Amino acid sequence: MKLRLLTVLPALAGLCFGLSLTATPAAAQNASCVNLLVGAGYAAKMRVVWDGGSTDWSGSFPIGKAMCASLKGVPAGATFNTEAHAILGKTITCTPSEVVYDPSVTSNQVYNAWGTTLSPKCVEPN
Repeated sequence: MKLRLLTVLPALAGLCFGLSLTATPAAAQNASCVNLLVGAGYAAKMRVVWDGGSTDWSGSFPIGKAMCASLKGVPAGATFNTEAHAILGKTITCTPSEVVYDPSVTSNQVYNAWGTTLSPKCVEPN
């Protein structure tokens, strides 16, 4: 019995290792997201704006949560901005701004937001 177990375990390990290396197709950059950091003094809304269009404003989201907007309407190669709006406060453009939409990028555009209703901040994390 011991000998059979020692023979089967390496085969199972190889199978599991092989499955973990199975490639999946790369997903295109499909969203811009704003994380409202704990400590921010406001709830927020967000949207994406580009030359010739914009997404609708998201619903309000609370401190400690994130909201994403789809980039599916942004033409490839176009620049877009992500805007964050502090409820009962200011609307700002997240930095960096004028991000070039590249459908071959495999990650989302992500920003962290914090501050107060009249002095919100929204910056891409390092």
